[in-house]
Amino acid sequence: MQMENGVITLHYRPTHGRTAADALSLRPTVKTDVKFPATVFWSCGYAIPQAGFTVHGANRTTLSSAYLSALCR
Repeated sequence: MQMENGVITLHYRPTHGRTAADALSLRPTVKTDVKFPATVFWSCGYAIPQAGFTVHGANRTTLSSAYLSALCR
C-alpha cells in the first residue's frame, strides 16, 4: 500500500492472473458545489466522476478492468 497526495494505491501480489506490477488507486473526489464543501467520495480505478465532482491525485491503476467491479471500470 502506498499513499501519495491523498491517493491510496494498493499493490497486488502475483496470483490468479495478476502480476506484481498490478495496482489499484483510490482517489479523493470532492464535490465542487460550494453549498456542500465537505462532501468527499473515493473514486477507484478508471472510474470517471459524476458532474460536479473533481478527482484529486494521480491514478496509478494498472490492474486490468477484468478484475475490477463495475464501479471502478
